Amino acid sequence: NISSTNKKEQAEAEKLQAENTAKETAASQDLNNIPNGYYSQMEIEKLSPAANAAKRHEIKNYEGCLLGGAIGDALGWPIEFASLYSIKEKYGEKGVQDFVLKNGIAEITDDTQMTIFTADGLLKSAVKSFDENKMPDIKEVHTSYKDWLATQEKGYSPSDKGWIANIKTLYANRAPGGTCLGALASGKMGTIEEHINNSKGCGGVMRTAPAGLMYYKNPKIAFETGARCAAITHGKPGG
Repeated sequence: NISSTNKKEQAEAEKLQAENTAKETAASQDLNNIPNGYYSQMEIEKLSPAANAAKRHEIKNYEGCLLGGAIGDALGWPIEFASLYSIKEKYGEKGVQDFVLKNGIAEITDDTQMTIFTADGLLKSAVKSFDENKMPDIKEVHTSYKDWLATQEKGYSPSDKGWIANIKTLYANRAPGGTCLGALASGKMGTIEEHINNSKGCGGVMRTAPAGLMYYKNPKIAFETGARCAAITHGKPGG
């Protein structure tokens, strides 16, 4: 009986191993056609790095990237200009542990607003023409940034510039950076070749996630796209 039990357990183990091997092989051979829900999260973590990378490019993970940035932004906004002492005094030794709501809402800042408008510009460029091996039309991003500027300077009014420009909650001034405001108000478009100013603040890099998401298959294009989006308002490479 013991022998038969061992044989049964061994057969089950071999069957499980064969199934896992088949899944890994299928994933490696056809990474772009892995059906949603085919793997459990635990199985995904055990797969080869290539297969795991393929699963990261599902729409839900793109949404997760942008939403995660917005969540971090909302958590940090109430203490953005506070000292460590005042943070601990108000929220305790561990600092902010949950959203600080205002009228029942966790507010985002210009960081998330401009990230959204970066995506808006890149998508408008992609609608005209998209090639993962070619740069997008950065002028579209500049136009979207000017649409963002309007949300900081004017009250909401219906727009024909797309659905992003018609989101009423984006018409909110949350301490936008002076460099971004000044660069966009000038009417000029900064480029890597022609610096619009000498700023190396973080206002450029804070909004570049959409570039990496759109050009994930071409890191070189993704990097240059992010850099050129940043150069619209920030002249120094560090910005």
